[in-house]
Amino acid sequence: MDSTTRSQHLPSRSPWLLIGVTIVAILGAHLFGLLQRQPSGLDENRVLAARPSFPRSIGEWRTLADRWDSYLTDHFPPRTQIIGLVNYARYRLGYSGSKKVVVGENGWLFYDDGSHLAMAAGKRQLTSEQISDWIGGFKERQAYLKARRSSFYMLLGPVQEDIFPENRPTWMPKHTFKTEVDQILQAAQQSGIDAIVDPRKGLVAAKAQTDVYDQFDTHWTGLGAYIAYSELMSRIHQDYPDMGPLPLSYFVPTRQGPNQTARALSLMLGIADFVPHDRVSYATIPIHDPAQTIFLSPRHDWTAPQILLTGRGEGKTLLLLRDSFATELLPFLKPHFSRIITAHLQDGAFREDLIRRFKPDVVIVEVIETGARHVMGPLEDTVPTLSPLVSISPTPPSALDMKSTAAVRSCNVEYINGQLSGHSVSVKRGSTMTVTGWALDAAHQHTADAIYLRFRDQTSPSYFAPTEPSGSRPDVTAAFKLDRSLDRSGFRANVDMALPKGDYEMSVVMQVGAQTVSCPNAPRLVVTQ
Repeated sequence: MDSTTRSQHLPSRSPWLLIGVTIVAILGAHLFGLLQRQPSGLDENRVLAARPSFPRSIGEWRTLADRWDSYLTDHFPPRTQIIGLVNYARYRLGYSGSKKVVVGENGWLFYDDGSHLAMAAGKRQLTSEQISDWIGGFKERQAYLKARRSSFYMLLGPVQEDIFPENRPTWMPKHTFKTEVDQILQAAQQSGIDAIVDPRKGLVAAKAQTDVYDQFDTHWTGLGAYIAYSELMSRIHQDYPDMGPLPLSYFVPTRQGPNQTARALSLMLGIADFVPHDRVSYATIPIHDPAQTIFLSPRHDWTAPQILLTGRGEGKTLLLLRDSFATELLPFLKPHFSRIITAHLQDGAFREDLIRRFKPDVVIVEVIETGARHVMGPLEDTVPTLSPLVSISPTPPSALDMKSTAAVRSCNVEYINGQLSGHSVSVKRGSTMTVTGWALDAAHQHTADAIYLRFRDQTSPSYFAPTEPSGSRPDVTAAFKLDRSLDRSGFRANVDMALPKGDYEMSVVMQVGAQTVSCPNAPRLVVTQ
């Protein structure tokens, strides 16, 4: 019997049965959604498919079914909970569902920047020339500030795997190695530099009694930050006898909301709803009273250069050049300074413009230990001014020939808005996006005459944003075994994010002489409303 014959014998009620089952399924799914009480602890870093509008062209009619399928898949109510449960089950078995997160022993998570924890394993070492440049750069900064009656200090923010080697993943040795940071500290000691504060030993000594880190975020807790603060202020006390660390009892922990607690790794893994987050914090959101904060650029996020007026500290001014480890450090520093100028390291590792303008008594560079190698280049390579805000254009720059491009992979978008860029990044439309990285044509051993960021989605033409040079990157030339004449490969940009809402492929495009070179080593960009 063929299909035509069979259909003629189907009961007449079967279409209504199918329709009824479909309605029940849809209502049941939405009822599940109504019963949800908390947002999912899953950070997908992408825009979910939008509800398809009524088709207005033949092409839209052809894709209507696929667009509805994507929409229903993305908005099926239990979807995020199911993904979270699967990720949690994998986590409990010791597996990670993210290339950026490594599951270690005893449920600990570690951030993988692509090197597979190479620094803590002692696999990244500096050359004697790099160490010499680093020490020379530190001494230059000390001399520059001493001539202006200011003091210079550096504080290291340790990575978890250095403080908790016993919780490293099974494939990684549990003993400690001599790292590039140890190379720097040894050379500094031999050179008479005593202004670098390394809190690793103090954190290791305290971890048995105090939760100095937790297993679901990359940064120290408020209690860990206090140990680093105590060591930093003890060193500053040697030069400023009226300044010293205050007891922990002087400070009051803050109550963090469920969506404010630092938990970057559990969010990346999609298990934030299934694990406890009870770390002690002294930080506030925002980082300071808005009425006592003066921003120094169009950006108003935590990475933006800004002045924090505390009304304390007997008139002293601090310039804090920082990364995200300083979020928990700042509350401890506020009692000692009446004015704190903060600027993110992505905007320059030494800010002569801010030093000349505000004449700080103390300058502190706070940096994660994996970034220490990057912050002490020759003084002439530092960025002297705030980057201008640049616009995105749908027209390719005239210097680029987008019809004939060569492909390379010698570039990297390292930080976006102060965070390691990862696989994908989400920004709000109309905000300012700060991008830093490096790019060069390593295959032909050329630096770029100009570097642009390219944003491309599936339906619109490409958009372009110019960048500006950000100084020397001897670590890049060393990695590619290139001549030091190619050191100046760093770039940065403050981009006015006027892109339409959507999902974009991001890439770096270089003008190298008369040639246009494209490099895809950049994260996917999600622009939200």
